[in-house]
Amino acid sequence: MCCRFAGPHVPSVFHLAPQRVTFDWELVEDTGARAVVHYLTRNAACADVAIDAQVLRGGATVRIHGADGGYEAERTFAA
Repeated sequence: MCCRFAGPHVPSVFHLAPQRVTFDWELVEDTGARAVVHYLTRNAACADVAIDAQVLRGGATVRIHGADGGYEAERTFAA
């Protein structure tokens, strides 16, 4: 047997927020398991999440925050 993971894949949860100093968007995984990644646009960040191998296996939710830090929108990506 060569299975590293036998159970169902749990969807990843990410938070995407604009950065006031650098004027880019910062994507952070809820668990902190992945490195923080910066993108020029919100759409570029969501497009990158959509093609990520882990997301393709288990799905993901991206919670988008506005400039004031409040919740703005959510995008869900199915496995």
